[in-house]
Amino acid sequence: MAADTREEVEAVSSVYDDDMQDAPAFDAAGRCRFRIRIRPDTAGEDAMVHASLALHVALDSSYPATAPALKVESCVGLSDEDVALLRTELDAAAAEMAGEGCLFHVLQTAKDFVNARNVPSDDCCICLCAFDQDEGFFKTSCGHCFHVPCIAHWVHDQHVQRSPSDAGEAQGEAEEAEEEGG
Repeated sequence: MAADTREEVEAVSSVYDDDMQDAPAFDAAGRCRFRIRIRPDTAGEDAMVHASLALHVALDSSYPATAPALKVESCVGLSDEDVALLRTELDAAAAEMAGEGCLFHVLQTAKDFVNARNVPSDDCCICLCAFDQDEGFFKTSCGHCFHVPCIAHWVHDQHVQRSPSDAGEAQGEAEEAEEEGG
């Protein structure tokens, strides 16, 4: 394995240090393997991570003349179709830079893919519709997700249109109805 490859792997390890699951290891034949967690850019807000994966990278002794072997593992929030598409995109990214160091390009392709799909996999708890990739959403501390307009409308209806005294009157009317009916 060339010195340039060792430098490239060391640079990847340095840049992605917090996301390395298996540190790069070179064997006597010059092959290298590592596993890296690919997470969306959420400014450290783990509650906002809806899609992620692990990418196992294997370089043989002739890298970069040969493309890295890439294995997508431990996917969260990605459908089987998404994973198949990602594999195609990763292979294309590696082929695009054939003969050159392509690790950063491949990792950025995976990162961009996860960022684009970092949306809740459940439906909005109010309108029961799915989330689109370019749509804003709100996630509660208990993990429920809502379209921003849905939750804004609901909060408005619950807290702005009815004064606290209206809520008390409604409670009183409900209690009276229970007494009459039961």
